[in-house]
Amino acid sequence: MNISQNKKDEDVKIKNLQGRNFKIIVACGTGIATASAAAESLRSRFESMGIKADFAKCGIQDAIIMIKNGSYDLLVSTAGIPSEVKIPSVSGVPFLTGIGVEEVINQIVEILNKKIKEET
Repeated sequence: MNISQNKKDEDVKIKNLQGRNFKIIVACGTGIATASAAAESLRSRFESMGIKADFAKCGIQDAIIMIKNGSYDLLVSTAGIPSEVKIPSVSGVPFLTGIGVEEVINQIVEILNKKIKEET
């Protein structure tokens, strides 16, 4: 597959996510600084791709409770991902460091596309 085809495939995957509203938890150790920074970075990227999402920012322990009691599509955590988390999860550290952001965005797009396929 060439670069042009990869770009087309990525565009289709992003287009599949547009028009939906996802629920994403962004967690850090305490739910204060790094969760807010990571959520803002992800929100900005989503807006530039035309993807809508509601972001809940919290500490990782609160995230565990929220996941058990709610319906969330994804956990983005800067504090590690506990084994009891049973929803798709990715590291939020790249949103803080700027290193590996594209890879995490691609992971998120894949995860959300898979969720859509499972729903249909």
